[in-house]
Amino acid sequence: MPEMRMPELRHTEAVVLDMKTKTKSIKEFYKAHTPRMLEETKLPERIGKYLEAEHIFLSKAIKRDSVVLDVGCGLGRDLEFASRIAKKAIGIEYSPQLIRKIKERAGGGNLELIRADAENMPLPDSCVDMAMCMYNTIGNMRNPAKVIGEMSRVTKTNGILLLSLYSERFSVGERISFYKSCGLTIDKVQGNTVHTLDGFFSNVFSEEDMAGMLHRLGLLQFEVRKISEIGLMIKVKNSKKTSPTP
Repeated sequence: MPEMRMPELRHTEAVVLDMKTKTKSIKEFYKAHTPRMLEETKLPERIGKYLEAEHIFLSKAIKRDSVVLDVGCGLGRDLEFASRIAKKAIGIEYSPQLIRKIKERAGGGNLELIRADAENMPLPDSCVDMAMCMYNTIGNMRNPAKVIGEMSRVTKTNGILLLSLYSERFSVGERISFYKSCGLTIDKVQGNTVHTLDGFFSNVFSEEDMAGMLHRLGLLQFEVRKISEIGLMIKVKNSKKTSPTP
């Protein structure tokens, strides 16, 4: 996979939409909610096609004798898919409600669930063959570099990291409409990041921003693929393990 040079991150000013109520934290959001955007029956067509494309990609990327980690596994859509191919599938999720729902529907077998913060996963070094973070979940992380660093730490040398992202073709306006349809109250927009008063936020990274983040982590071998109109998949070879640069 080709190397990509590290550009500078872009900075933008915040545009405040509504500051009447104190914004909750993302952890408070996931403690209290089962996010409606995870319910596939309510998804806009372009998101539905993006999620279908994720599974097409995963069906070719996951090896049958592998151990796969799904970081921020949500309602378990991708985790369950991985468990049907891999030897073992492990899901990391912060929300107790989401963990409970997965256990009710699909617990047991070769599927393991761990409630934990993705920035500090209670897993040993080099214990999985592949670590994935799907459905733009990395864009919901307060410290995405630290999460990717943790994914690298727990993945074997020369294993694979998969980061599934919204592309910049999924506009801020589209995302605001989608989040409002899910019952969320918009707080502000800061660059490509939409914040809600409920504590949820969603960032869309440019390819250049992601390349810079991966370079700072010492992850130099990766490729970016367009998998749908609004979706990108970044496939990273875990050739070097290091902590995020402060």
